[in-house]
Amino acid sequence: MRQILSDYTVTPSVVPAGKEVTVTIAPRGKNTAFVAGEQYRLTIRPVEKLLEHFARLNCEELTLTPDADGCLRFTRAFYGEQAHMLNIEVPKEYAHSPNPYFSAVAKCPALRCPTLCLYSVKEDLLGRTVHKGDLHIHSMWSDGHEDCGGIAGNLRAAGYDFMAITDHYLMDYSEEAVQTFRDAPDVMTLLTGEEIHVPAGRVHIVGIGPRESVNEYFRRHKAECEAEEAEIEKELTDLPAEIDKNDYAWRVWIARKVKSLGGFSIMAHPHWLWNNCFFVHDLCAAELLRRGEFDAFELLNGGIGPIANNLQTALYTNLRAEGVPIPVVGSSDSHSTEKENGEAPGECYTLVFSKGRDFASLTQAIREGYSVAVEQYPGEPVPRVYGDYRMVKLALFFLHIYYPVYTELCREQGRQLRLYAADPKGGAAEALAKLKAESDRFTAAFFGAGE
Repeated sequence: MRQILSDYTVTPSVVPAGKEVTVTIAPRGKNTAFVAGEQYRLTIRPVEKLLEHFARLNCEELTLTPDADGCLRFTRAFYGEQAHMLNIEVPKEYAHSPNPYFSAVAKCPALRCPTLCLYSVKEDLLGRTVHKGDLHIHSMWSDGHEDCGGIAGNLRAAGYDFMAITDHYLMDYSEEAVQTFRDAPDVMTLLTGEEIHVPAGRVHIVGIGPRESVNEYFRRHKAECEAEEAEIEKELTDLPAEIDKNDYAWRVWIARKVKSLGGFSIMAHPHWLWNNCFFVHDLCAAELLRRGEFDAFELLNGGIGPIANNLQTALYTNLRAEGVPIPVVGSSDSHSTEKENGEAPGECYTLVFSKGRDFASLTQAIREGYSVAVEQYPGEPVPRVYGDYRMVKLALFFLHIYYPVYTELCREQGRQLRLYAADPKGGAAEALAKLKAESDRFTAAFFGAGE
């Protein structure tokens, strides 16, 4: 499919289900240009309604002639929320090389009869754009390697749209990172955050966007916080006896404190093996999720590895079968974003379907279930996506159709972000503004902005 993405564009590629829309298929080079006056047969197949009858494919065939600008256009309504495959049959006489010495040599079948794709969505997904991000990253201010310029640059180059530096015990450097890029062209959203260790290092919880650091709040108001935790323990009259009330209550206190400060709380890596034990007792983790104490569950974590992530997805699956709603994120827990250090962005991350990429839009969408967690380790050709089935289907479409092109448009933006962080007046801002305009045009066309 990557070859086809470089040869054709489908605009828009996300359309409203059941509503007539005009779709444009445009060639991107002379090798795939449509011939003026020729007729092309377009076959449209919805992937989830393949068979109307055992012996008959459910598909629609259209005969199209290129418009004056060399594009194929058609207007129709697309049934249901699903992917639709668009197959174009090129006339045989144009399926050979123009070189007379090789006129009998057929071109690649994918170029001769290309198959493209678009996705029809229900009303609640209209106006939402996909955003790729990471909400658990460490910098040089704790046990990470890079500064904010390196982290933001490397993530943007990999197609990320938002990120949060979440150092241990403090929020200072994430705030500094936001300030560093405050006046830069808005190519990427930087959020404040921290990894919270209250009352001690045995508790790891990620807080995103609170008005002040929860770690620092605890250090300044320790007695008050301990009294509040004791009150929470008194509430836990129905907690299973096997769960340590003190440990459980502190996790609840943190989640509530993050919320009271306007932030977003994430339960991080309960199946991380720490001193040869799960970091959070299974019963404790399950009860916290059942009671919805946290805004999201870090379903995937790149630092704990595939085995622990497998256990976390199994726990998630069991709780979802009980009917427990669990918003999910995937995070790198990165301590380096440089390939030279054996790490690079992309093993575990979040896709959010939201109407904006500011803090409020992203976190609201995650809380409402419009997010998935994604993992793909080196050497694995296909990503694995976890979350609500409906969101997973949509995410796979974006991963295969949208991101190969979008990421290419982000690569140079990443380099320019690093240059900007080093020297805001050195010309990187102008370069970023031009690059942003290009990626914004692609995204707007893909999602049918203004349709």
